[in-house]
Amino acid sequence: MWENTLSQQVIEQWQQETGITLQITHFDSNDERDTLLSSNERLLFDVMVLDNISTNVFGSLGKLTSITGVNNRKHHDAFWNNACGEYGQPYFWGSIGVVYRSDIVKTPPSSWQEFITPDETLSGHIGLLNDTTDSFLPFLLSLGISPDTSNPEVLHQSYQTMREFNKHILTYQYPLSFIAQAEESDQLYIAMAYSGDQHLLNQQQHTEHWQYKALTEKPNLWLDCLAINRKSDKQPLALSFIDYISDPKVAAINATEIKAATTNRSALKLVPDWYANDALLNADTTHFRLEQLEQTLSAKNISLRAKILSQLLIEHETQH
Repeated sequence: MWENTLSQQVIEQWQQETGITLQITHFDSNDERDTLLSSNERLLFDVMVLDNISTNVFGSLGKLTSITGVNNRKHHDAFWNNACGEYGQPYFWGSIGVVYRSDIVKTPPSSWQEFITPDETLSGHIGLLNDTTDSFLPFLLSLGISPDTSNPEVLHQSYQTMREFNKHILTYQYPLSFIAQAEESDQLYIAMAYSGDQHLLNQQQHTEHWQYKALTEKPNLWLDCLAINRKSDKQPLALSFIDYISDPKVAAINATEIKAATTNRSALKLVPDWYANDALLNADTTHFRLEQLEQTLSAKNISLRAKILSQLLIEHETQH
């Protein structure tokens, strides 16, 4: 799972009630995680947190167990259940935008076009994600094109824009990992990120400077789903764990402590006022459409995008 996506209180509560210890492994890249899942037939993981696309893809490949029988699935709206599909239990959701240091960036960008044409004061202080879908999103949306496009001419056109933007980039590392690991972490002023990351960045740096902003009127959404490895020899226990953290009372504690937007509508009735009044954590989701979520990319599309990203990373390392 991603770092800080399970409350310490919930972990301790589960272990105290069941006597079963959780062993947790963190990833900070969807692509790296999916490569591992694709290449390793004997994964040691029992429960995994996957995005909705990976959940459906790996489920169709026979790598996951159907979990539509989870009792607490009823606490999620059909939109989220349908997006995670037969092999996933909805968990957390959010949008894709930017995090920025409000003490330095006084006027954050209001569009992806502004983000990819930064003021010179931000040059060299920008983070971009290393992901075959999300890395292309600012450049494609700036052109009015779907971030899921498979048109090679459009992707090559984006590559030229991305090459120009490359000189402004400090890092392609996930902001949370960069802030935690890099010596020059104080040089990151703004970065492409996911809603909720601002809270974790503030926790890491013991500050309140980090803020988040979505850069489109109808933001592109991310959705995390809980899934069970079909090769796991602890299937009943894994199912019990997913049912446990999907209980509204537990889900409310989990969401409140890590400050993430839960898909559990019953849990939203139990959260404190500060959470209920936060527009990012308790947004009106009734108008959301599936096309706002990431769509499945073809193997050919992924391959071309991976080649473009690889070349950009090589050029970036050469520049730095």
